[in-house]
Amino acid sequence: VRARRAVEKSGQEAYVAGIYEMMGVPYTGAGPLCLMTCQRKFRTKVLLEAQGVPTPAYLLFDALPVPKDHGLPYPVIVKPAREDASGGIHKASVVDDHDALTEQVRRVLEEHKQPALVECYVAGREIHVAILGNSPPEVLPLLELEFEDEGDGSPQILTYAAKWDPMSPDFYSLDVQVPARRMPRRLEHQIHRIALSAYAITGCRDYARVDMRIDEDGNPF
Repeated sequence: VRARRAVEKSGQEAYVAGIYEMMGVPYTGAGPLCLMTCQRKFRTKVLLEAQGVPTPAYLLFDALPVPKDHGLPYPVIVKPAREDASGGIHKASVVDDHDALTEQVRRVLEEHKQPALVECYVAGREIHVAILGNSPPEVLPLLELEFEDEGDGSPQILTYAAKWDPMSPDFYSLDVQVPARRMPRRLEHQIHRIALSAYAITGCRDYARVDMRIDEDGNPF
C-alpha cells in the first residue's frame, strides 16, 4: 500500500516546483513544465520524434478493445502513460501476441486509471545517461544495467520490483556497471548527442537522466 501511494504522489512533483516558482524560492532541477512533460511519456515521445530523436514506435490506448491490426510488430512493451520509477512495469509487460497485449492494456487501465502506452520492445543493452549542468551541460560516465540471464527467455527489463522490492528475485537479478563495458567510441558519442538533444528538447536543466536501449544492430533509442 505504501509503495502504491508513493507512485500516486509522484504526479505531484511538478506542483512543488510550481509553488517554488510562485513564491520566488530558489531551487535546483527542472521546472514545472518540464516535470509535467517528462512524466507524460506520450507527450515526451511526440516531442522527441518531431525533433528527430530516435524513440521506439508507439501507440496510446485509453480504452478497450485493442485492434488486432494495430500496426506495431511484436514484441511490444505496455506501460502506464503517466508513471515514473518503473511504476506499473513487470516482466509480463512485454508481450508477443494480441491476447497478452489486451490483458496488459486492461491491467494498466484498471489498476493505474490512465492510458496505456504501447511501444515496440527494444531487446538489448540498457544505458542510463546522467547529465549535469547547463552552460554547457556535461554527460557523465555512462551507466549500464547488466541483467542476469535467467535462461527462461524472460525480457531483461528494469521492473518496478527490481527497483523497489528487496523480497523479489528481480531485485537481485541485475548489476550496475560504470562506465559501461565494451562501448565503441562512435556509439558513445552518438549516445551523448541523443541524450543532450533530449535534455534540451524537454526543457531539462541542472541535472537529469536519459534512459536508452541499444538494439542488436547498435542503434540507440
